[in-house]
Amino acid sequence: MPTLHLYRLEERVNALDEMTVFLNGKPVGTLAPGAKLSLGVAQGAHRLQVRMDAQGSKTYRFRLAEGGVHSLGLSSDPDAGKHLDPLASGHLLVDLLLYGLVLAYHFIFVPNRSLKIEPMPSSLA
Repeated sequence: MPTLHLYRLEERVNALDEMTVFLNGKPVGTLAPGAKLSLGVAQGAHRLQVRMDAQGSKTYRFRLAEGGVHSLGLSSDPDAGKHLDPLASGHLLVDLLLYGLVLAYHFIFVPNRSLKIEPMPSSLA
């Protein structure tokens, strides 16, 4: 039976929150920072997503052959929101309105892409 190894990287961001792992749309477990989860899965095509509070990942698609092993690293994206540069129009009301719009955009759209799923190097798996 193919095996899927998931490892959540240790990070200071969201250090107290657990990630919920969804395989083919069904919850299969949770991961605290630094935790590992190994799953026996059927061979074939699969979809993996992770969620943490209001944040979620893009769908990661992969295929496993009989006896295959796939290792993935999961992390929060420390770069989410780094491009919130000062607007500094000189008008407080205008700046507050623009920052409000930027923050609303980030809370509505960006969180759905702020968690990462990446193949793990074989030396770390």
